[in-house]
Amino acid sequence: MVSILEAEFRKAVDIWSDIALAIKASNRVLLWGPPGTGKSYIGTTQTSREVFRLYLTLDTPGSEIRGHYLPSETGGFLWHDGPATRAWRTGGRLVIDEIDAASGDTLTLLLGYLDDHKSAKLTLPTNEQLKPHGDFSCVATTNQLPTTLPEALLDRFEVVLQAPLPNPAAFQDGLWHSEKLLEAAKRTVYVPTNPPPKGRGGRPIGLRNFNAIDSLVRRGLDIKDAARLVVGPEAGGALVTAMNVAKAA
Repeated sequence: MVSILEAEFRKAVDIWSDIALAIKASNRVLLWGPPGTGKSYIGTTQTSREVFRLYLTLDTPGSEIRGHYLPSETGGFLWHDGPATRAWRTGGRLVIDEIDAASGDTLTLLLGYLDDHKSAKLTLPTNEQLKPHGDFSCVATTNQLPTTLPEALLDRFEVVLQAPLPNPAAFQDGLWHSEKLLEAAKRTVYVPTNPPPKGRGGRPIGLRNFNAIDSLVRRGLDIKDAARLVVGPEAGGALVTAMNVAKAA
């Protein structure tokens, strides 16, 4: 009989297999879901091309993604490509985090950078006419529902996929120093309780917390001390107790 953990883990494998396939085949992919599932990680790692990464906020100016002039040593000004322009020019991978924050001139420029390869074309402030390299691709992420994006921006993506569960690749045995912590992380992530366990500040304990604990254990801390420092004394003690009970069983 398949356990709930095994069933959820298999579901996650299927989800992330589709995501990997989409990123390999498509030029423009949008991934959405809760933070900490590995959306940005797969975008930055699943490519042999140079990666250019953007973290958008409501205050991100268009010049930060397109490029701008900077003073030169001779007293003049030189143009410097922004990450989106460089990705277009070199055929690199543009990874855009928090794309739902795009607004103003940044949103307008992204509509151009994410246009179909066949018709995409931009005129830089230098008057250079630029078209995207054939290998250019973009992986964008958001923690919000895709429908919160402006329709014109959402329409630019060939594939839109949800990433509701963490990438199973994060749970490879070789990546974890503590087997107990690995199993506890899998159970917490894939078979959440209601209400979910909470650490410092009342925040739910997730994969990043377990990674942080494991990192401290690698550096020589006892697992009890590591858990206490990362998620707080009360949650850390409960976490260690649960791990010991599960291990004994």
